[in-house]
Amino acid sequence: MGKIEIKQQIKELEDELRKLYALEKYGYLTDTVQRIMNINHQIDLLRFEYPYADGPTYQGEEIDLYLNEEEQESSELEGKYYTITLHGTTKRIGRLRLSLELDKIIPFYANIGYSILPKYRGNHYALKTLELVRQDLLEKGFSQIKITAYPDNIASIKTIEAFGGQRVKPEEGESWNTYEVDLTQHKK
Repeated sequence: MGKIEIKQQIKELEDELRKLYALEKYGYLTDTVQRIMNINHQIDLLRFEYPYADGPTYQGEEIDLYLNEEEQESSELEGKYYTITLHGTTKRIGRLRLSLELDKIIPFYANIGYSILPKYRGNHYALKTLELVRQDLLEKGFSQIKITAYPDNIASIKTIEAFGGQRVKPEEGESWNTYEVDLTQHKK
């Protein structure tokens, strides 16, 4: 089932829920309560399946990236949001945000933001994620991007530097490090 079919099915289930909730003023029957619980469970399952329905946007040897439209719609930050999973699974291990409209970037957030869940850190998944999107960024006309990290986030700084990031001089009042990455210089 694709994303369009899942959205339609969720809409139909939500419509059914609204009808059942409308019965509340008459008092719930035991079977109505059970039906509401079942519908909510079905909706939860469909929402879990939704981001993965059309397959990964990016596929690597160890990780895959799935466009996460729900997070994209709910975020105040411009950009595309991706769920990072172990390759061939829906096991979520982190997330990625790509903000490619430079004029809309909030200073700290730069072009790329990423996070890896604690239990998956130490496997270079953040670096593998960055490498997975490098070619696509180049094809979209980006030869340079910016990534930021707080000075005490040593793991992220090492990831950015391994990706080719060069620290730029901070502007007055900045409490973070900004790195520029020349995407044409492939560093492995």
